[in-house]
Amino acid sequence: MASGIDGIVSGLDTTKIIQSILKYDQAKIDQIKQEQASKTNMLTTWQSINALLLGVKTSATSLHTNATWQTRSVSSSNENILTATASGSATPGTYSLTVSALAQNHQVASQGFADVNQTRIGTGTLDLRLGNGATTTITIDASHDTLQGLADAINNAGAGVTASIINDGSSLNPYRLIIQANDTGLANTIHLTNNLTGGDKTPDFANTHIDDVETDTNNSSAYTGTATSSGTYTGSSNTRYMIEIMNSGAVGSATFKFSTDGGVTWDDNGGAGYATSTTGTTFDKGVAIAFSDSGTLSEGDRFYIDTFVPTIQQPADAQLTLGSTAGGGAPLTVTSSSNTVTDLVPGVTLNLLSADTASPVTVTVANDTSAIEDAIRGFVDAYNKAIGAINDQFKYDPDTGEGGILMGDTTLMTIQGTLRDLMVNTVPGLPSSMNALSALGITMTDTGTLAIDGSKLSDALANNFSAVESLFKDSGESDNTGIQFVLATEDTMVSSSGGYAVDITQAAEQAQVTASGGVGTLTIDSSNDTLSLSVNGQASGNIALTHQTYTTEAALAAEIQGKINEALPGQAVTVQFRNGHLEIATTGYGSDQTLTLDGGNAYSNLGFSGSETDTGKDVVGTIGGEPATGKGQILTGNDGNQMTSGLQVLVTLTPSQIGSGDEGHVTFTRGLGTIVDTSLNYLTDATSGTITYAENALNSQIDDLSDQIKEQQALMDEKSATLFQEFNNLESTLQSLKTQGNYLSSQLASLSKNWKFNQ
Repeated sequence: MASGIDGIVSGLDTTKIIQSILKYDQAKIDQIKQEQASKTNMLTTWQSINALLLGVKTSATSLHTNATWQTRSVSSSNENILTATASGSATPGTYSLTVSALAQNHQVASQGFADVNQTRIGTGTLDLRLGNGATTTITIDASHDTLQGLADAINNAGAGVTASIINDGSSLNPYRLIIQANDTGLANTIHLTNNLTGGDKTPDFANTHIDDVETDTNNSSAYTGTATSSGTYTGSSNTRYMIEIMNSGAVGSATFKFSTDGGVTWDDNGGAGYATSTTGTTFDKGVAIAFSDSGTLSEGDRFYIDTFVPTIQQPADAQLTLGSTAGGGAPLTVTSSSNTVTDLVPGVTLNLLSADTASPVTVTVANDTSAIEDAIRGFVDAYNKAIGAINDQFKYDPDTGEGGILMGDTTLMTIQGTLRDLMVNTVPGLPSSMNALSALGITMTDTGTLAIDGSKLSDALANNFSAVESLFKDSGESDNTGIQFVLATEDTMVSSSGGYAVDITQAAEQAQVTASGGVGTLTIDSSNDTLSLSVNGQASGNIALTHQTYTTEAALAAEIQGKINEALPGQAVTVQFRNGHLEIATTGYGSDQTLTLDGGNAYSNLGFSGSETDTGKDVVGTIGGEPATGKGQILTGNDGNQMTSGLQVLVTLTPSQIGSGDEGHVTFTRGLGTIVDTSLNYLTDATSGTITYAENALNSQIDDLSDQIKEQQALMDEKSATLFQEFNNLESTLQSLKTQGNYLSSQLASLSKNWKFNQ
């Protein structure tokens, strides 16, 4: 509003007069602002309701998602022996397991050394291999030809082993280099070839050793000679021998007894039966001691000899039994290279902790009904919050005359009815015993909110889990076990009671090559030990088979399959004998699977005629009479199909099972979770949702009102400026008239004075 100077000449309160004139203009602007505030409140309310509906949608989405229903609980009856975890793919059930043996790492050790950084161990190479794997060559030169240098070189080689140096506490040669396979199992047996030469002392991982004699620090000083060890140790354990002088005397007359780690192993009942301290006495497993002739051996003097064996711990596979002999059962015994077993019980990971053949462990896998119940309760809570907020909009207080901001809004009334209907309607295609929330003890109150009978819900989950799952999830069934429902999209239509007919004209196939000749007993040697092939475009390179005689087809197939899969990680094949002929196939199905035998000297002995190749096939067929596209064993209804768009089925039928007519029928039913999710999507979609349209309309109205306010404010400001200008002009005119009046008055006064003077 323009400003001016209140009437100095006129004495008028110009500002107040103009404000009074503009009062009705300001009232019009205030009215528009009030309407704008009302629209803003309505928009905020819609946004709040939309957020609550999105909460319902999110909960509904969770309830029709596979992962929600694939939560499993797993327990072990004895967690000191084994623990277990389960993924969603685990089948609920009870499994009896007995752990007979744990998997162990292979550990080998050198003989003892006096130090780790001084003694030169020689230069050259050390070849290291785990099982049938590749050989790693470790080179040692003069810059690191010590025990520590060798340990560091092994650890830096990435050979699948760890080298460490231990101190066994002995006084002469306490340091031993231990090499341990990083992974457990017989397949990780350590193979070492030591090619080091020269140096002061070379680590030996293949032979036993007898260490030098240690003299006890508490011995008397009477004996000034030298005790020497000798012999070839024939034992199989790392042992410390103690030689104790039993009666004093010169060498040759004094006697001694010996013991191992404190346990007496030779003692002829005392006295004269003890061994005489003559030179070169051999007393146990090839270990000998000799005393030089200098000085006297005193009673109680002690000497020690350590023996070293290279194998600290033998490699071992874990062994466990599935099943029980009770009732005439025949348990299945399996081995595993690891104490983490993932392939015995599908979807269950077993962590073996100890072996106890006398204590079977019961592993129980069950549906995690508590997690599902929480999800269902979360869905009900989200719905109750949303319907409660909507109900509040239709409340009216006759005393205050106030109601909800959106009272009477027909769109919101429609949404309210839609939500209530979704909660009480039955799900088409499901049995009447489980086709509505009421079957779970979830019922609607007079206010439209939901109430839960907790005991009925828990009972339904415990005793009818799959039916509850079908209530919320999209589900499908097939009348042919070779055709399985996989999934459907929002474009897939619910099938009629008869389901969609599935007509297969071509079964999916692996890429596969089959030998034309038989094999029988086969000896693999240097003349027939190599294979080369390509799987899905990935070349294996040269594959070496283990040299031995294979007397069974199963052993030979396992050897070939293991070596191929080892050479082609991620491109696995299956190898088996069928009717006496070797068959190699990709594990995957479809036209993207290729297999080529392209080299090696073993193929002719395995019955193959030469270079052979094959490509897999995709499944071909129709669903519900509509076109479908096959990829591998998955057949999918084409986009744009009227009924079956996006419907996927898994077809595991073989070519011999394909006939001239329909192979089966698949029925498809939408679950309540999907129905609610889809319905709310029409309301909450950020682009085309019903609420979005309402919000957009309000935003448009709010923007229009803002424009009106600006326009009216501009007009009022212009009118105010005009009025101030007019009042300013009035004051100027009055001031001019006043000035003129004063001038005339002074002139008249002057004339009057002059007139009187002339009189």
